[in-house]
Amino acid sequence: MQSMFTFILFPLLGALLGWLIIRFLLWLCMPSSFSKDILKKVPSLFKGKKIPPQVIQKQLDKVDWHQELDSLVDQKLNLFIENLQKRIPMVGSLLKGPLADSLKGQAKEQFADMIPEMKAKMASQMSDKLDLEALLEEQLPKMIDPDHMEEILLSEMKRPIIKMSVFGASVGFILGLVVSFL
Repeated sequence: MQSMFTFILFPLLGALLGWLIIRFLLWLCMPSSFSKDILKKVPSLFKGKKIPPQVIQKQLDKVDWHQELDSLVDQKLNLFIENLQKRIPMVGSLLKGPLADSLKGQAKEQFADMIPEMKAKMASQMSDKLDLEALLEEQLPKMIDPDHMEEILLSEMKRPIIKMSVFGASVGFILGLVVSFL
C-alpha cells in the first residue's frame, strides 16, 4: 500500500514543485516596474531615426489648408487695411469695396499656389529637425498608462506563461515518477 501511495504522491509533488519553480522564476524575471522600464527604454529604439518627409507630407495632406488659409488671409488682410487706413488715410480710403476684395482674392490665389511647396518644405524641415527619441521620451509617459501597458503585456504573455507552467509541472511529474520507481 505504501508503494502505491509513493507512486501517486511523488509525481504529484514533483508536478507541484515544477509548477511552483517556473512561477517563481517568472515572478523573479518580471519585476513590478516592468512596464515602466519598457516605457523608459522604448525611445532609445528611435535614436537617430527620422520620420521620412513623405510620411509627414501625407499627414499634412489630411488638413484642408485652403480653407484654413482663406480665413487667415481674410483676417490678416483686413487687419492690414485697417492699419493702413489709420496710418495713411488717403491710401486707406482707396482700399475699400471691390478693390479690397480683388486684392484679397489675388492674395488668396497666390497663397493657395504656395501651399504644396510650403507643405513639402515643412515636411522636409520637420523630418530633419524632429528628434524622435526626445519627443517619445517626453510624451510616452504622458500618453501611455504603465498599468494599462502592463495589463496588455501580461495578457499577451498569458499563453506562454501557461505553457511554461505546464512544462514545469510535466517535468516535475516525470521526475516524481522516476523517483517513485527508485
